[in-house]
Amino acid sequence: MILGFVLGIVRDAIIARTESLARDKAVMNAINEELLSNKRSVQQNLLRLHLELSILDQGKTIVQPLFTMKTGFWDLAKVNLTGILLAGDRLVRLRNLVFLAEQVNDEVRSRENYRINNTASTGLCDRMKMVDEHLVGVLQLLDEEIAAYEDD
Repeated sequence: MILGFVLGIVRDAIIARTESLARDKAVMNAINEELLSNKRSVQQNLLRLHLELSILDQGKTIVQPLFTMKTGFWDLAKVNLTGILLAGDRLVRLRNLVFLAEQVNDEVRSRENYRINNTASTGLCDRMKMVDEHLVGVLQLLDEEIAAYEDD
């Protein structure tokens, strides 16, 4: 009778551990997928911004809006703190990533609103050049942080 009870506890512990590992793996896969999506968006945005910077002197801008970054990975990480995230400084890096992603999103929206609402402005190209150059810097920083997180 005691042996059956002990075996039941051991079995439940094994099942709980297996489910926990599966959940942790799913959470990390979701986080990594969003970061991969952001990495691709960063690269596309950098291509578009470099193109625009090359044609601004001609009084032209690109038409396509820039991509915004995904930030849901931070909420997922906070709710499901896995052992992988708690190791080293991965959680801090993830927090920094979401901060930079939100900064990029704010700047992309601001840039787009300015571009749409000031098409007739005489200083549009000069202002867009300053905004684009700054945004390139922030995107490069985000790209470096994503790479550093992946290397951890």
